[in-house]
Parts: sequence; structure tokens; C-alpha cells
Amino acid sequence: MTCKIKSINLEKNQLALSCKDDAPRAERSPRKPKADLTEYESADPKEFVTGTVNSITDYGAFITLKEGVDGLCHISSIQEGGVGKVSDVLTIGQEVKVRVVSFDKSKRRIGLSMKEYVEGESAGRAPRRSRDDDFDSNDDAFKMNEEELEALTVEDEGMASSFEAAFSRAASIQATKAEGKKYKAQVL
Repeated sequence: MTCKIKSINLEKNQLALSCKDDAPRAERSPRKPKADLTEYESADPKEFVTGTVNSITDYGAFITLKEGVDGLCHISSIQEGGVGKVSDVLTIGQEVKVRVVSFDKSKRRIGLSMKEYVEGESAGRAPRRSRDDDFDSNDDAFKMNEEELEALTVEDEGMASSFEAAFSRAASIQATKAEGKKYKAQVL
């Protein structure tokens, strides 16, 4: 076996060695060219195409549309009324009718749906709701007016003294540590 010295650390008296084989590496096989996805870029979301279930996951099924082209049919897009488990409805190798509902050219991702087209549906998944959707948008009754805002004081005496106590405690802990002594934990 032949080793090469990569580095020497005199302070630690250490050697870094490499014992890689000098034999030439096996050449890699050339990569397959990526499949052309342009036909799915402008696919009509109303039209169904035939595909074959390639694999099943907890969140949906990957469906092969043609050689080298797979798309994901999310669990929410398999059938109306929802699905408990994807494997309850689909099996690997099953031929299914799907619609292309979204396409991401940069990530090379195709979103599929097995549901019928509904007029006005957006491409992809439904938009996420914001937290504000749960509240009434008219909250004027709860807003403070300028006089109420001015009446609020930021500097509360109790609050200022709490800050002073915290800074004082931090300084005493730092001094105690510098002396090498132990200090007692204290709740402020």
C-alpha cells in the first residue's frame, strides 16, 4: 500500500495521510438527456390524459405520463370528498386519467389532478388561507383613537425598575464569575 503525506502538524505531532489507490477511475456512463416537457407547459387544464401510477406516497401518487415524464397527483386531487389513504384508491401499475393543473419549468414539476375540471379553479393547489381570514376584517370598533394612544405611557415605573434590577444582577454575576466564585440563581 502506498500513502501520501497530505499535511504535517508539528505542534500536535500529527501527520495527515492519504492512501487512495492511484488506479484510474472507471468512466461514468453519460447521463440520459432530460425529457422534453414543453407539451405540458401549455396543457389545457380541462383535458384528461392517460398515465400509469408509478409510485404511491402518503401525500399522493406519482404518475408516469410518458417515458421519463412523471407528475404528482396530490392526495387532495385524487377524488371528490377526499381520500383516507392513497393506496385505498390507487395501485402501482394502474392506468388513470389525469389533468395537468400546474407546471413549474424551473423545477421540472408537473401537478396533476384526477378530479373533473371546475370553472374558475386556479392552477395548482388552493391558495393557503392567512390567519386573518379567521377574524372579522372590520375591527374598527377595537382600534384606539389618537387620544387613547397618547394616554398610554411606555415608561412605566415598575417596568423601568425591573430593567434596572436585571442589569444590576447581570453586572453582579459577571463580577462574581471574574472572581472565580459561585453565585446563587435568583428570580427577578
